[in-house]
Amino acid sequence: MQDNTEIFTILNAIASTEYQYPQSLVTASTNGQGVPADFFPVISYFDSNHNAMQYQDGKSIIEDIEYTVDVWERANPNTGELISIYSNVDKALRDNGYRRITFANLYETVTQINHYSMRYKKAFEET
Repeated sequence: MQDNTEIFTILNAIASTEYQYPQSLVTASTNGQGVPADFFPVISYFDSNHNAMQYQDGKSIIEDIEYTVDVWERANPNTGELISIYSNVDKALRDNGYRRITFANLYETVTQINHYSMRYKKAFEET
């Protein structure tokens, strides 16, 4: 079975990357405190689906794996500067053989967080 090393390495080269939902966002919303400006941008991802595409001797030898990738950005409240990375994420994943299948811009008005959610698929051959 494919592990998450490849996608983590690609994403972490762009910005701080966390598996699943960023815990700092959970903590901030739970205790009512804001998230520090230097937390952004951040990327989160998780393995959202596996589909066996080819079998040999009763075992899956090629799997199409789907990843959900979320990019979280917010302008610095002091400078107004927005470091936008979602297009860098998209390019890096496409350059490494991932196919984007969905994209959603989920701007959060209350927190003023730019949240982009994307899904990608890639076929992996089992070794």
